[in-house]
Amino acid sequence: MMMCPTKVRWFLNLVTLLLVLATPFFARAETFTVAHVCDGDTIILSNQQHVRYIGINAPEIAHDMKPSEYFGHEARECNKRLVLGKRIRLEFDRERQDRHGRTLAYVYLENGTFVNAKLIKEGCAHVLYVPPNVKHYDRLLTLQRKAIEGQKGMWPNVIATDIGPYRGNAKSKKFHRPTCPFGQQTSPKNVLHFNTKKEAFMNGHSPCRRCLP
Repeated sequence: MMMCPTKVRWFLNLVTLLLVLATPFFARAETFTVAHVCDGDTIILSNQQHVRYIGINAPEIAHDMKPSEYFGHEARECNKRLVLGKRIRLEFDRERQDRHGRTLAYVYLENGTFVNAKLIKEGCAHVLYVPPNVKHYDRLLTLQRKAIEGQKGMWPNVIATDIGPYRGNAKSKKFHRPTCPFGQQTSPKNVLHFNTKKEAFMNGHSPCRRCLP
C-alpha cells in the first residue's frame, strides 16, 4: 500500500527534525587519533588539541625545572600503551576547558575501555576531585580503593612512606601537612583528620600541591 504524498512529506519532515536534534549527540561521539602522550593524564590529538583527563591526577614527569615525581615515567608509559596512535572518543562533563586552555574529557578507546578508570585501576594515577566535573568521581574512587588494597602500581611505596598525621578538607577533598598554611585556613566545619596517607587516599582526598604531604 502506497503512502499518500501528504504523509510522505510529513514523514520526511519528521526525519529531518530528528536528525537536527540528534546532531549534538553525534558531535559528542566524534573520535580522534592520539598523536602524543605528554604524561600520565595529558595527551595531544592529531589536530593538536591538548586533552587533560578529568577526575584523575598522575605523578608528574620533569618539566619547568622541576624533577620527575615518583612513578611519573611509569604512569606516562602506561598511558602510552593504552592510547598512543589509537582512536579515542571524548566524553565531557560540566566544564570543557581548564585554565590552561586544555580540553577536559573522559577518554574511551574504540573497544569501550574507559582510559581514566584504567589508569586508576592500574595504580598509575590517583583520584582528583575538581567540581563541577565529578560525574564519575564515585566510580573512580571505588577503583582507587581496590588498587590501594591490591597494592597496584605506585601504591605500595606511596602509602609506605608516611609521616602523618594529616589535615583533610571535606570540601576541597585535599589533605595537607599539619603545618601547611593552606590546610590551616580550612574552615573548622570542613576539617578532617587522617592518621595515614592511606586513610586520606581511601577517603578520596588528594595531596596538597604546595606542602606535598
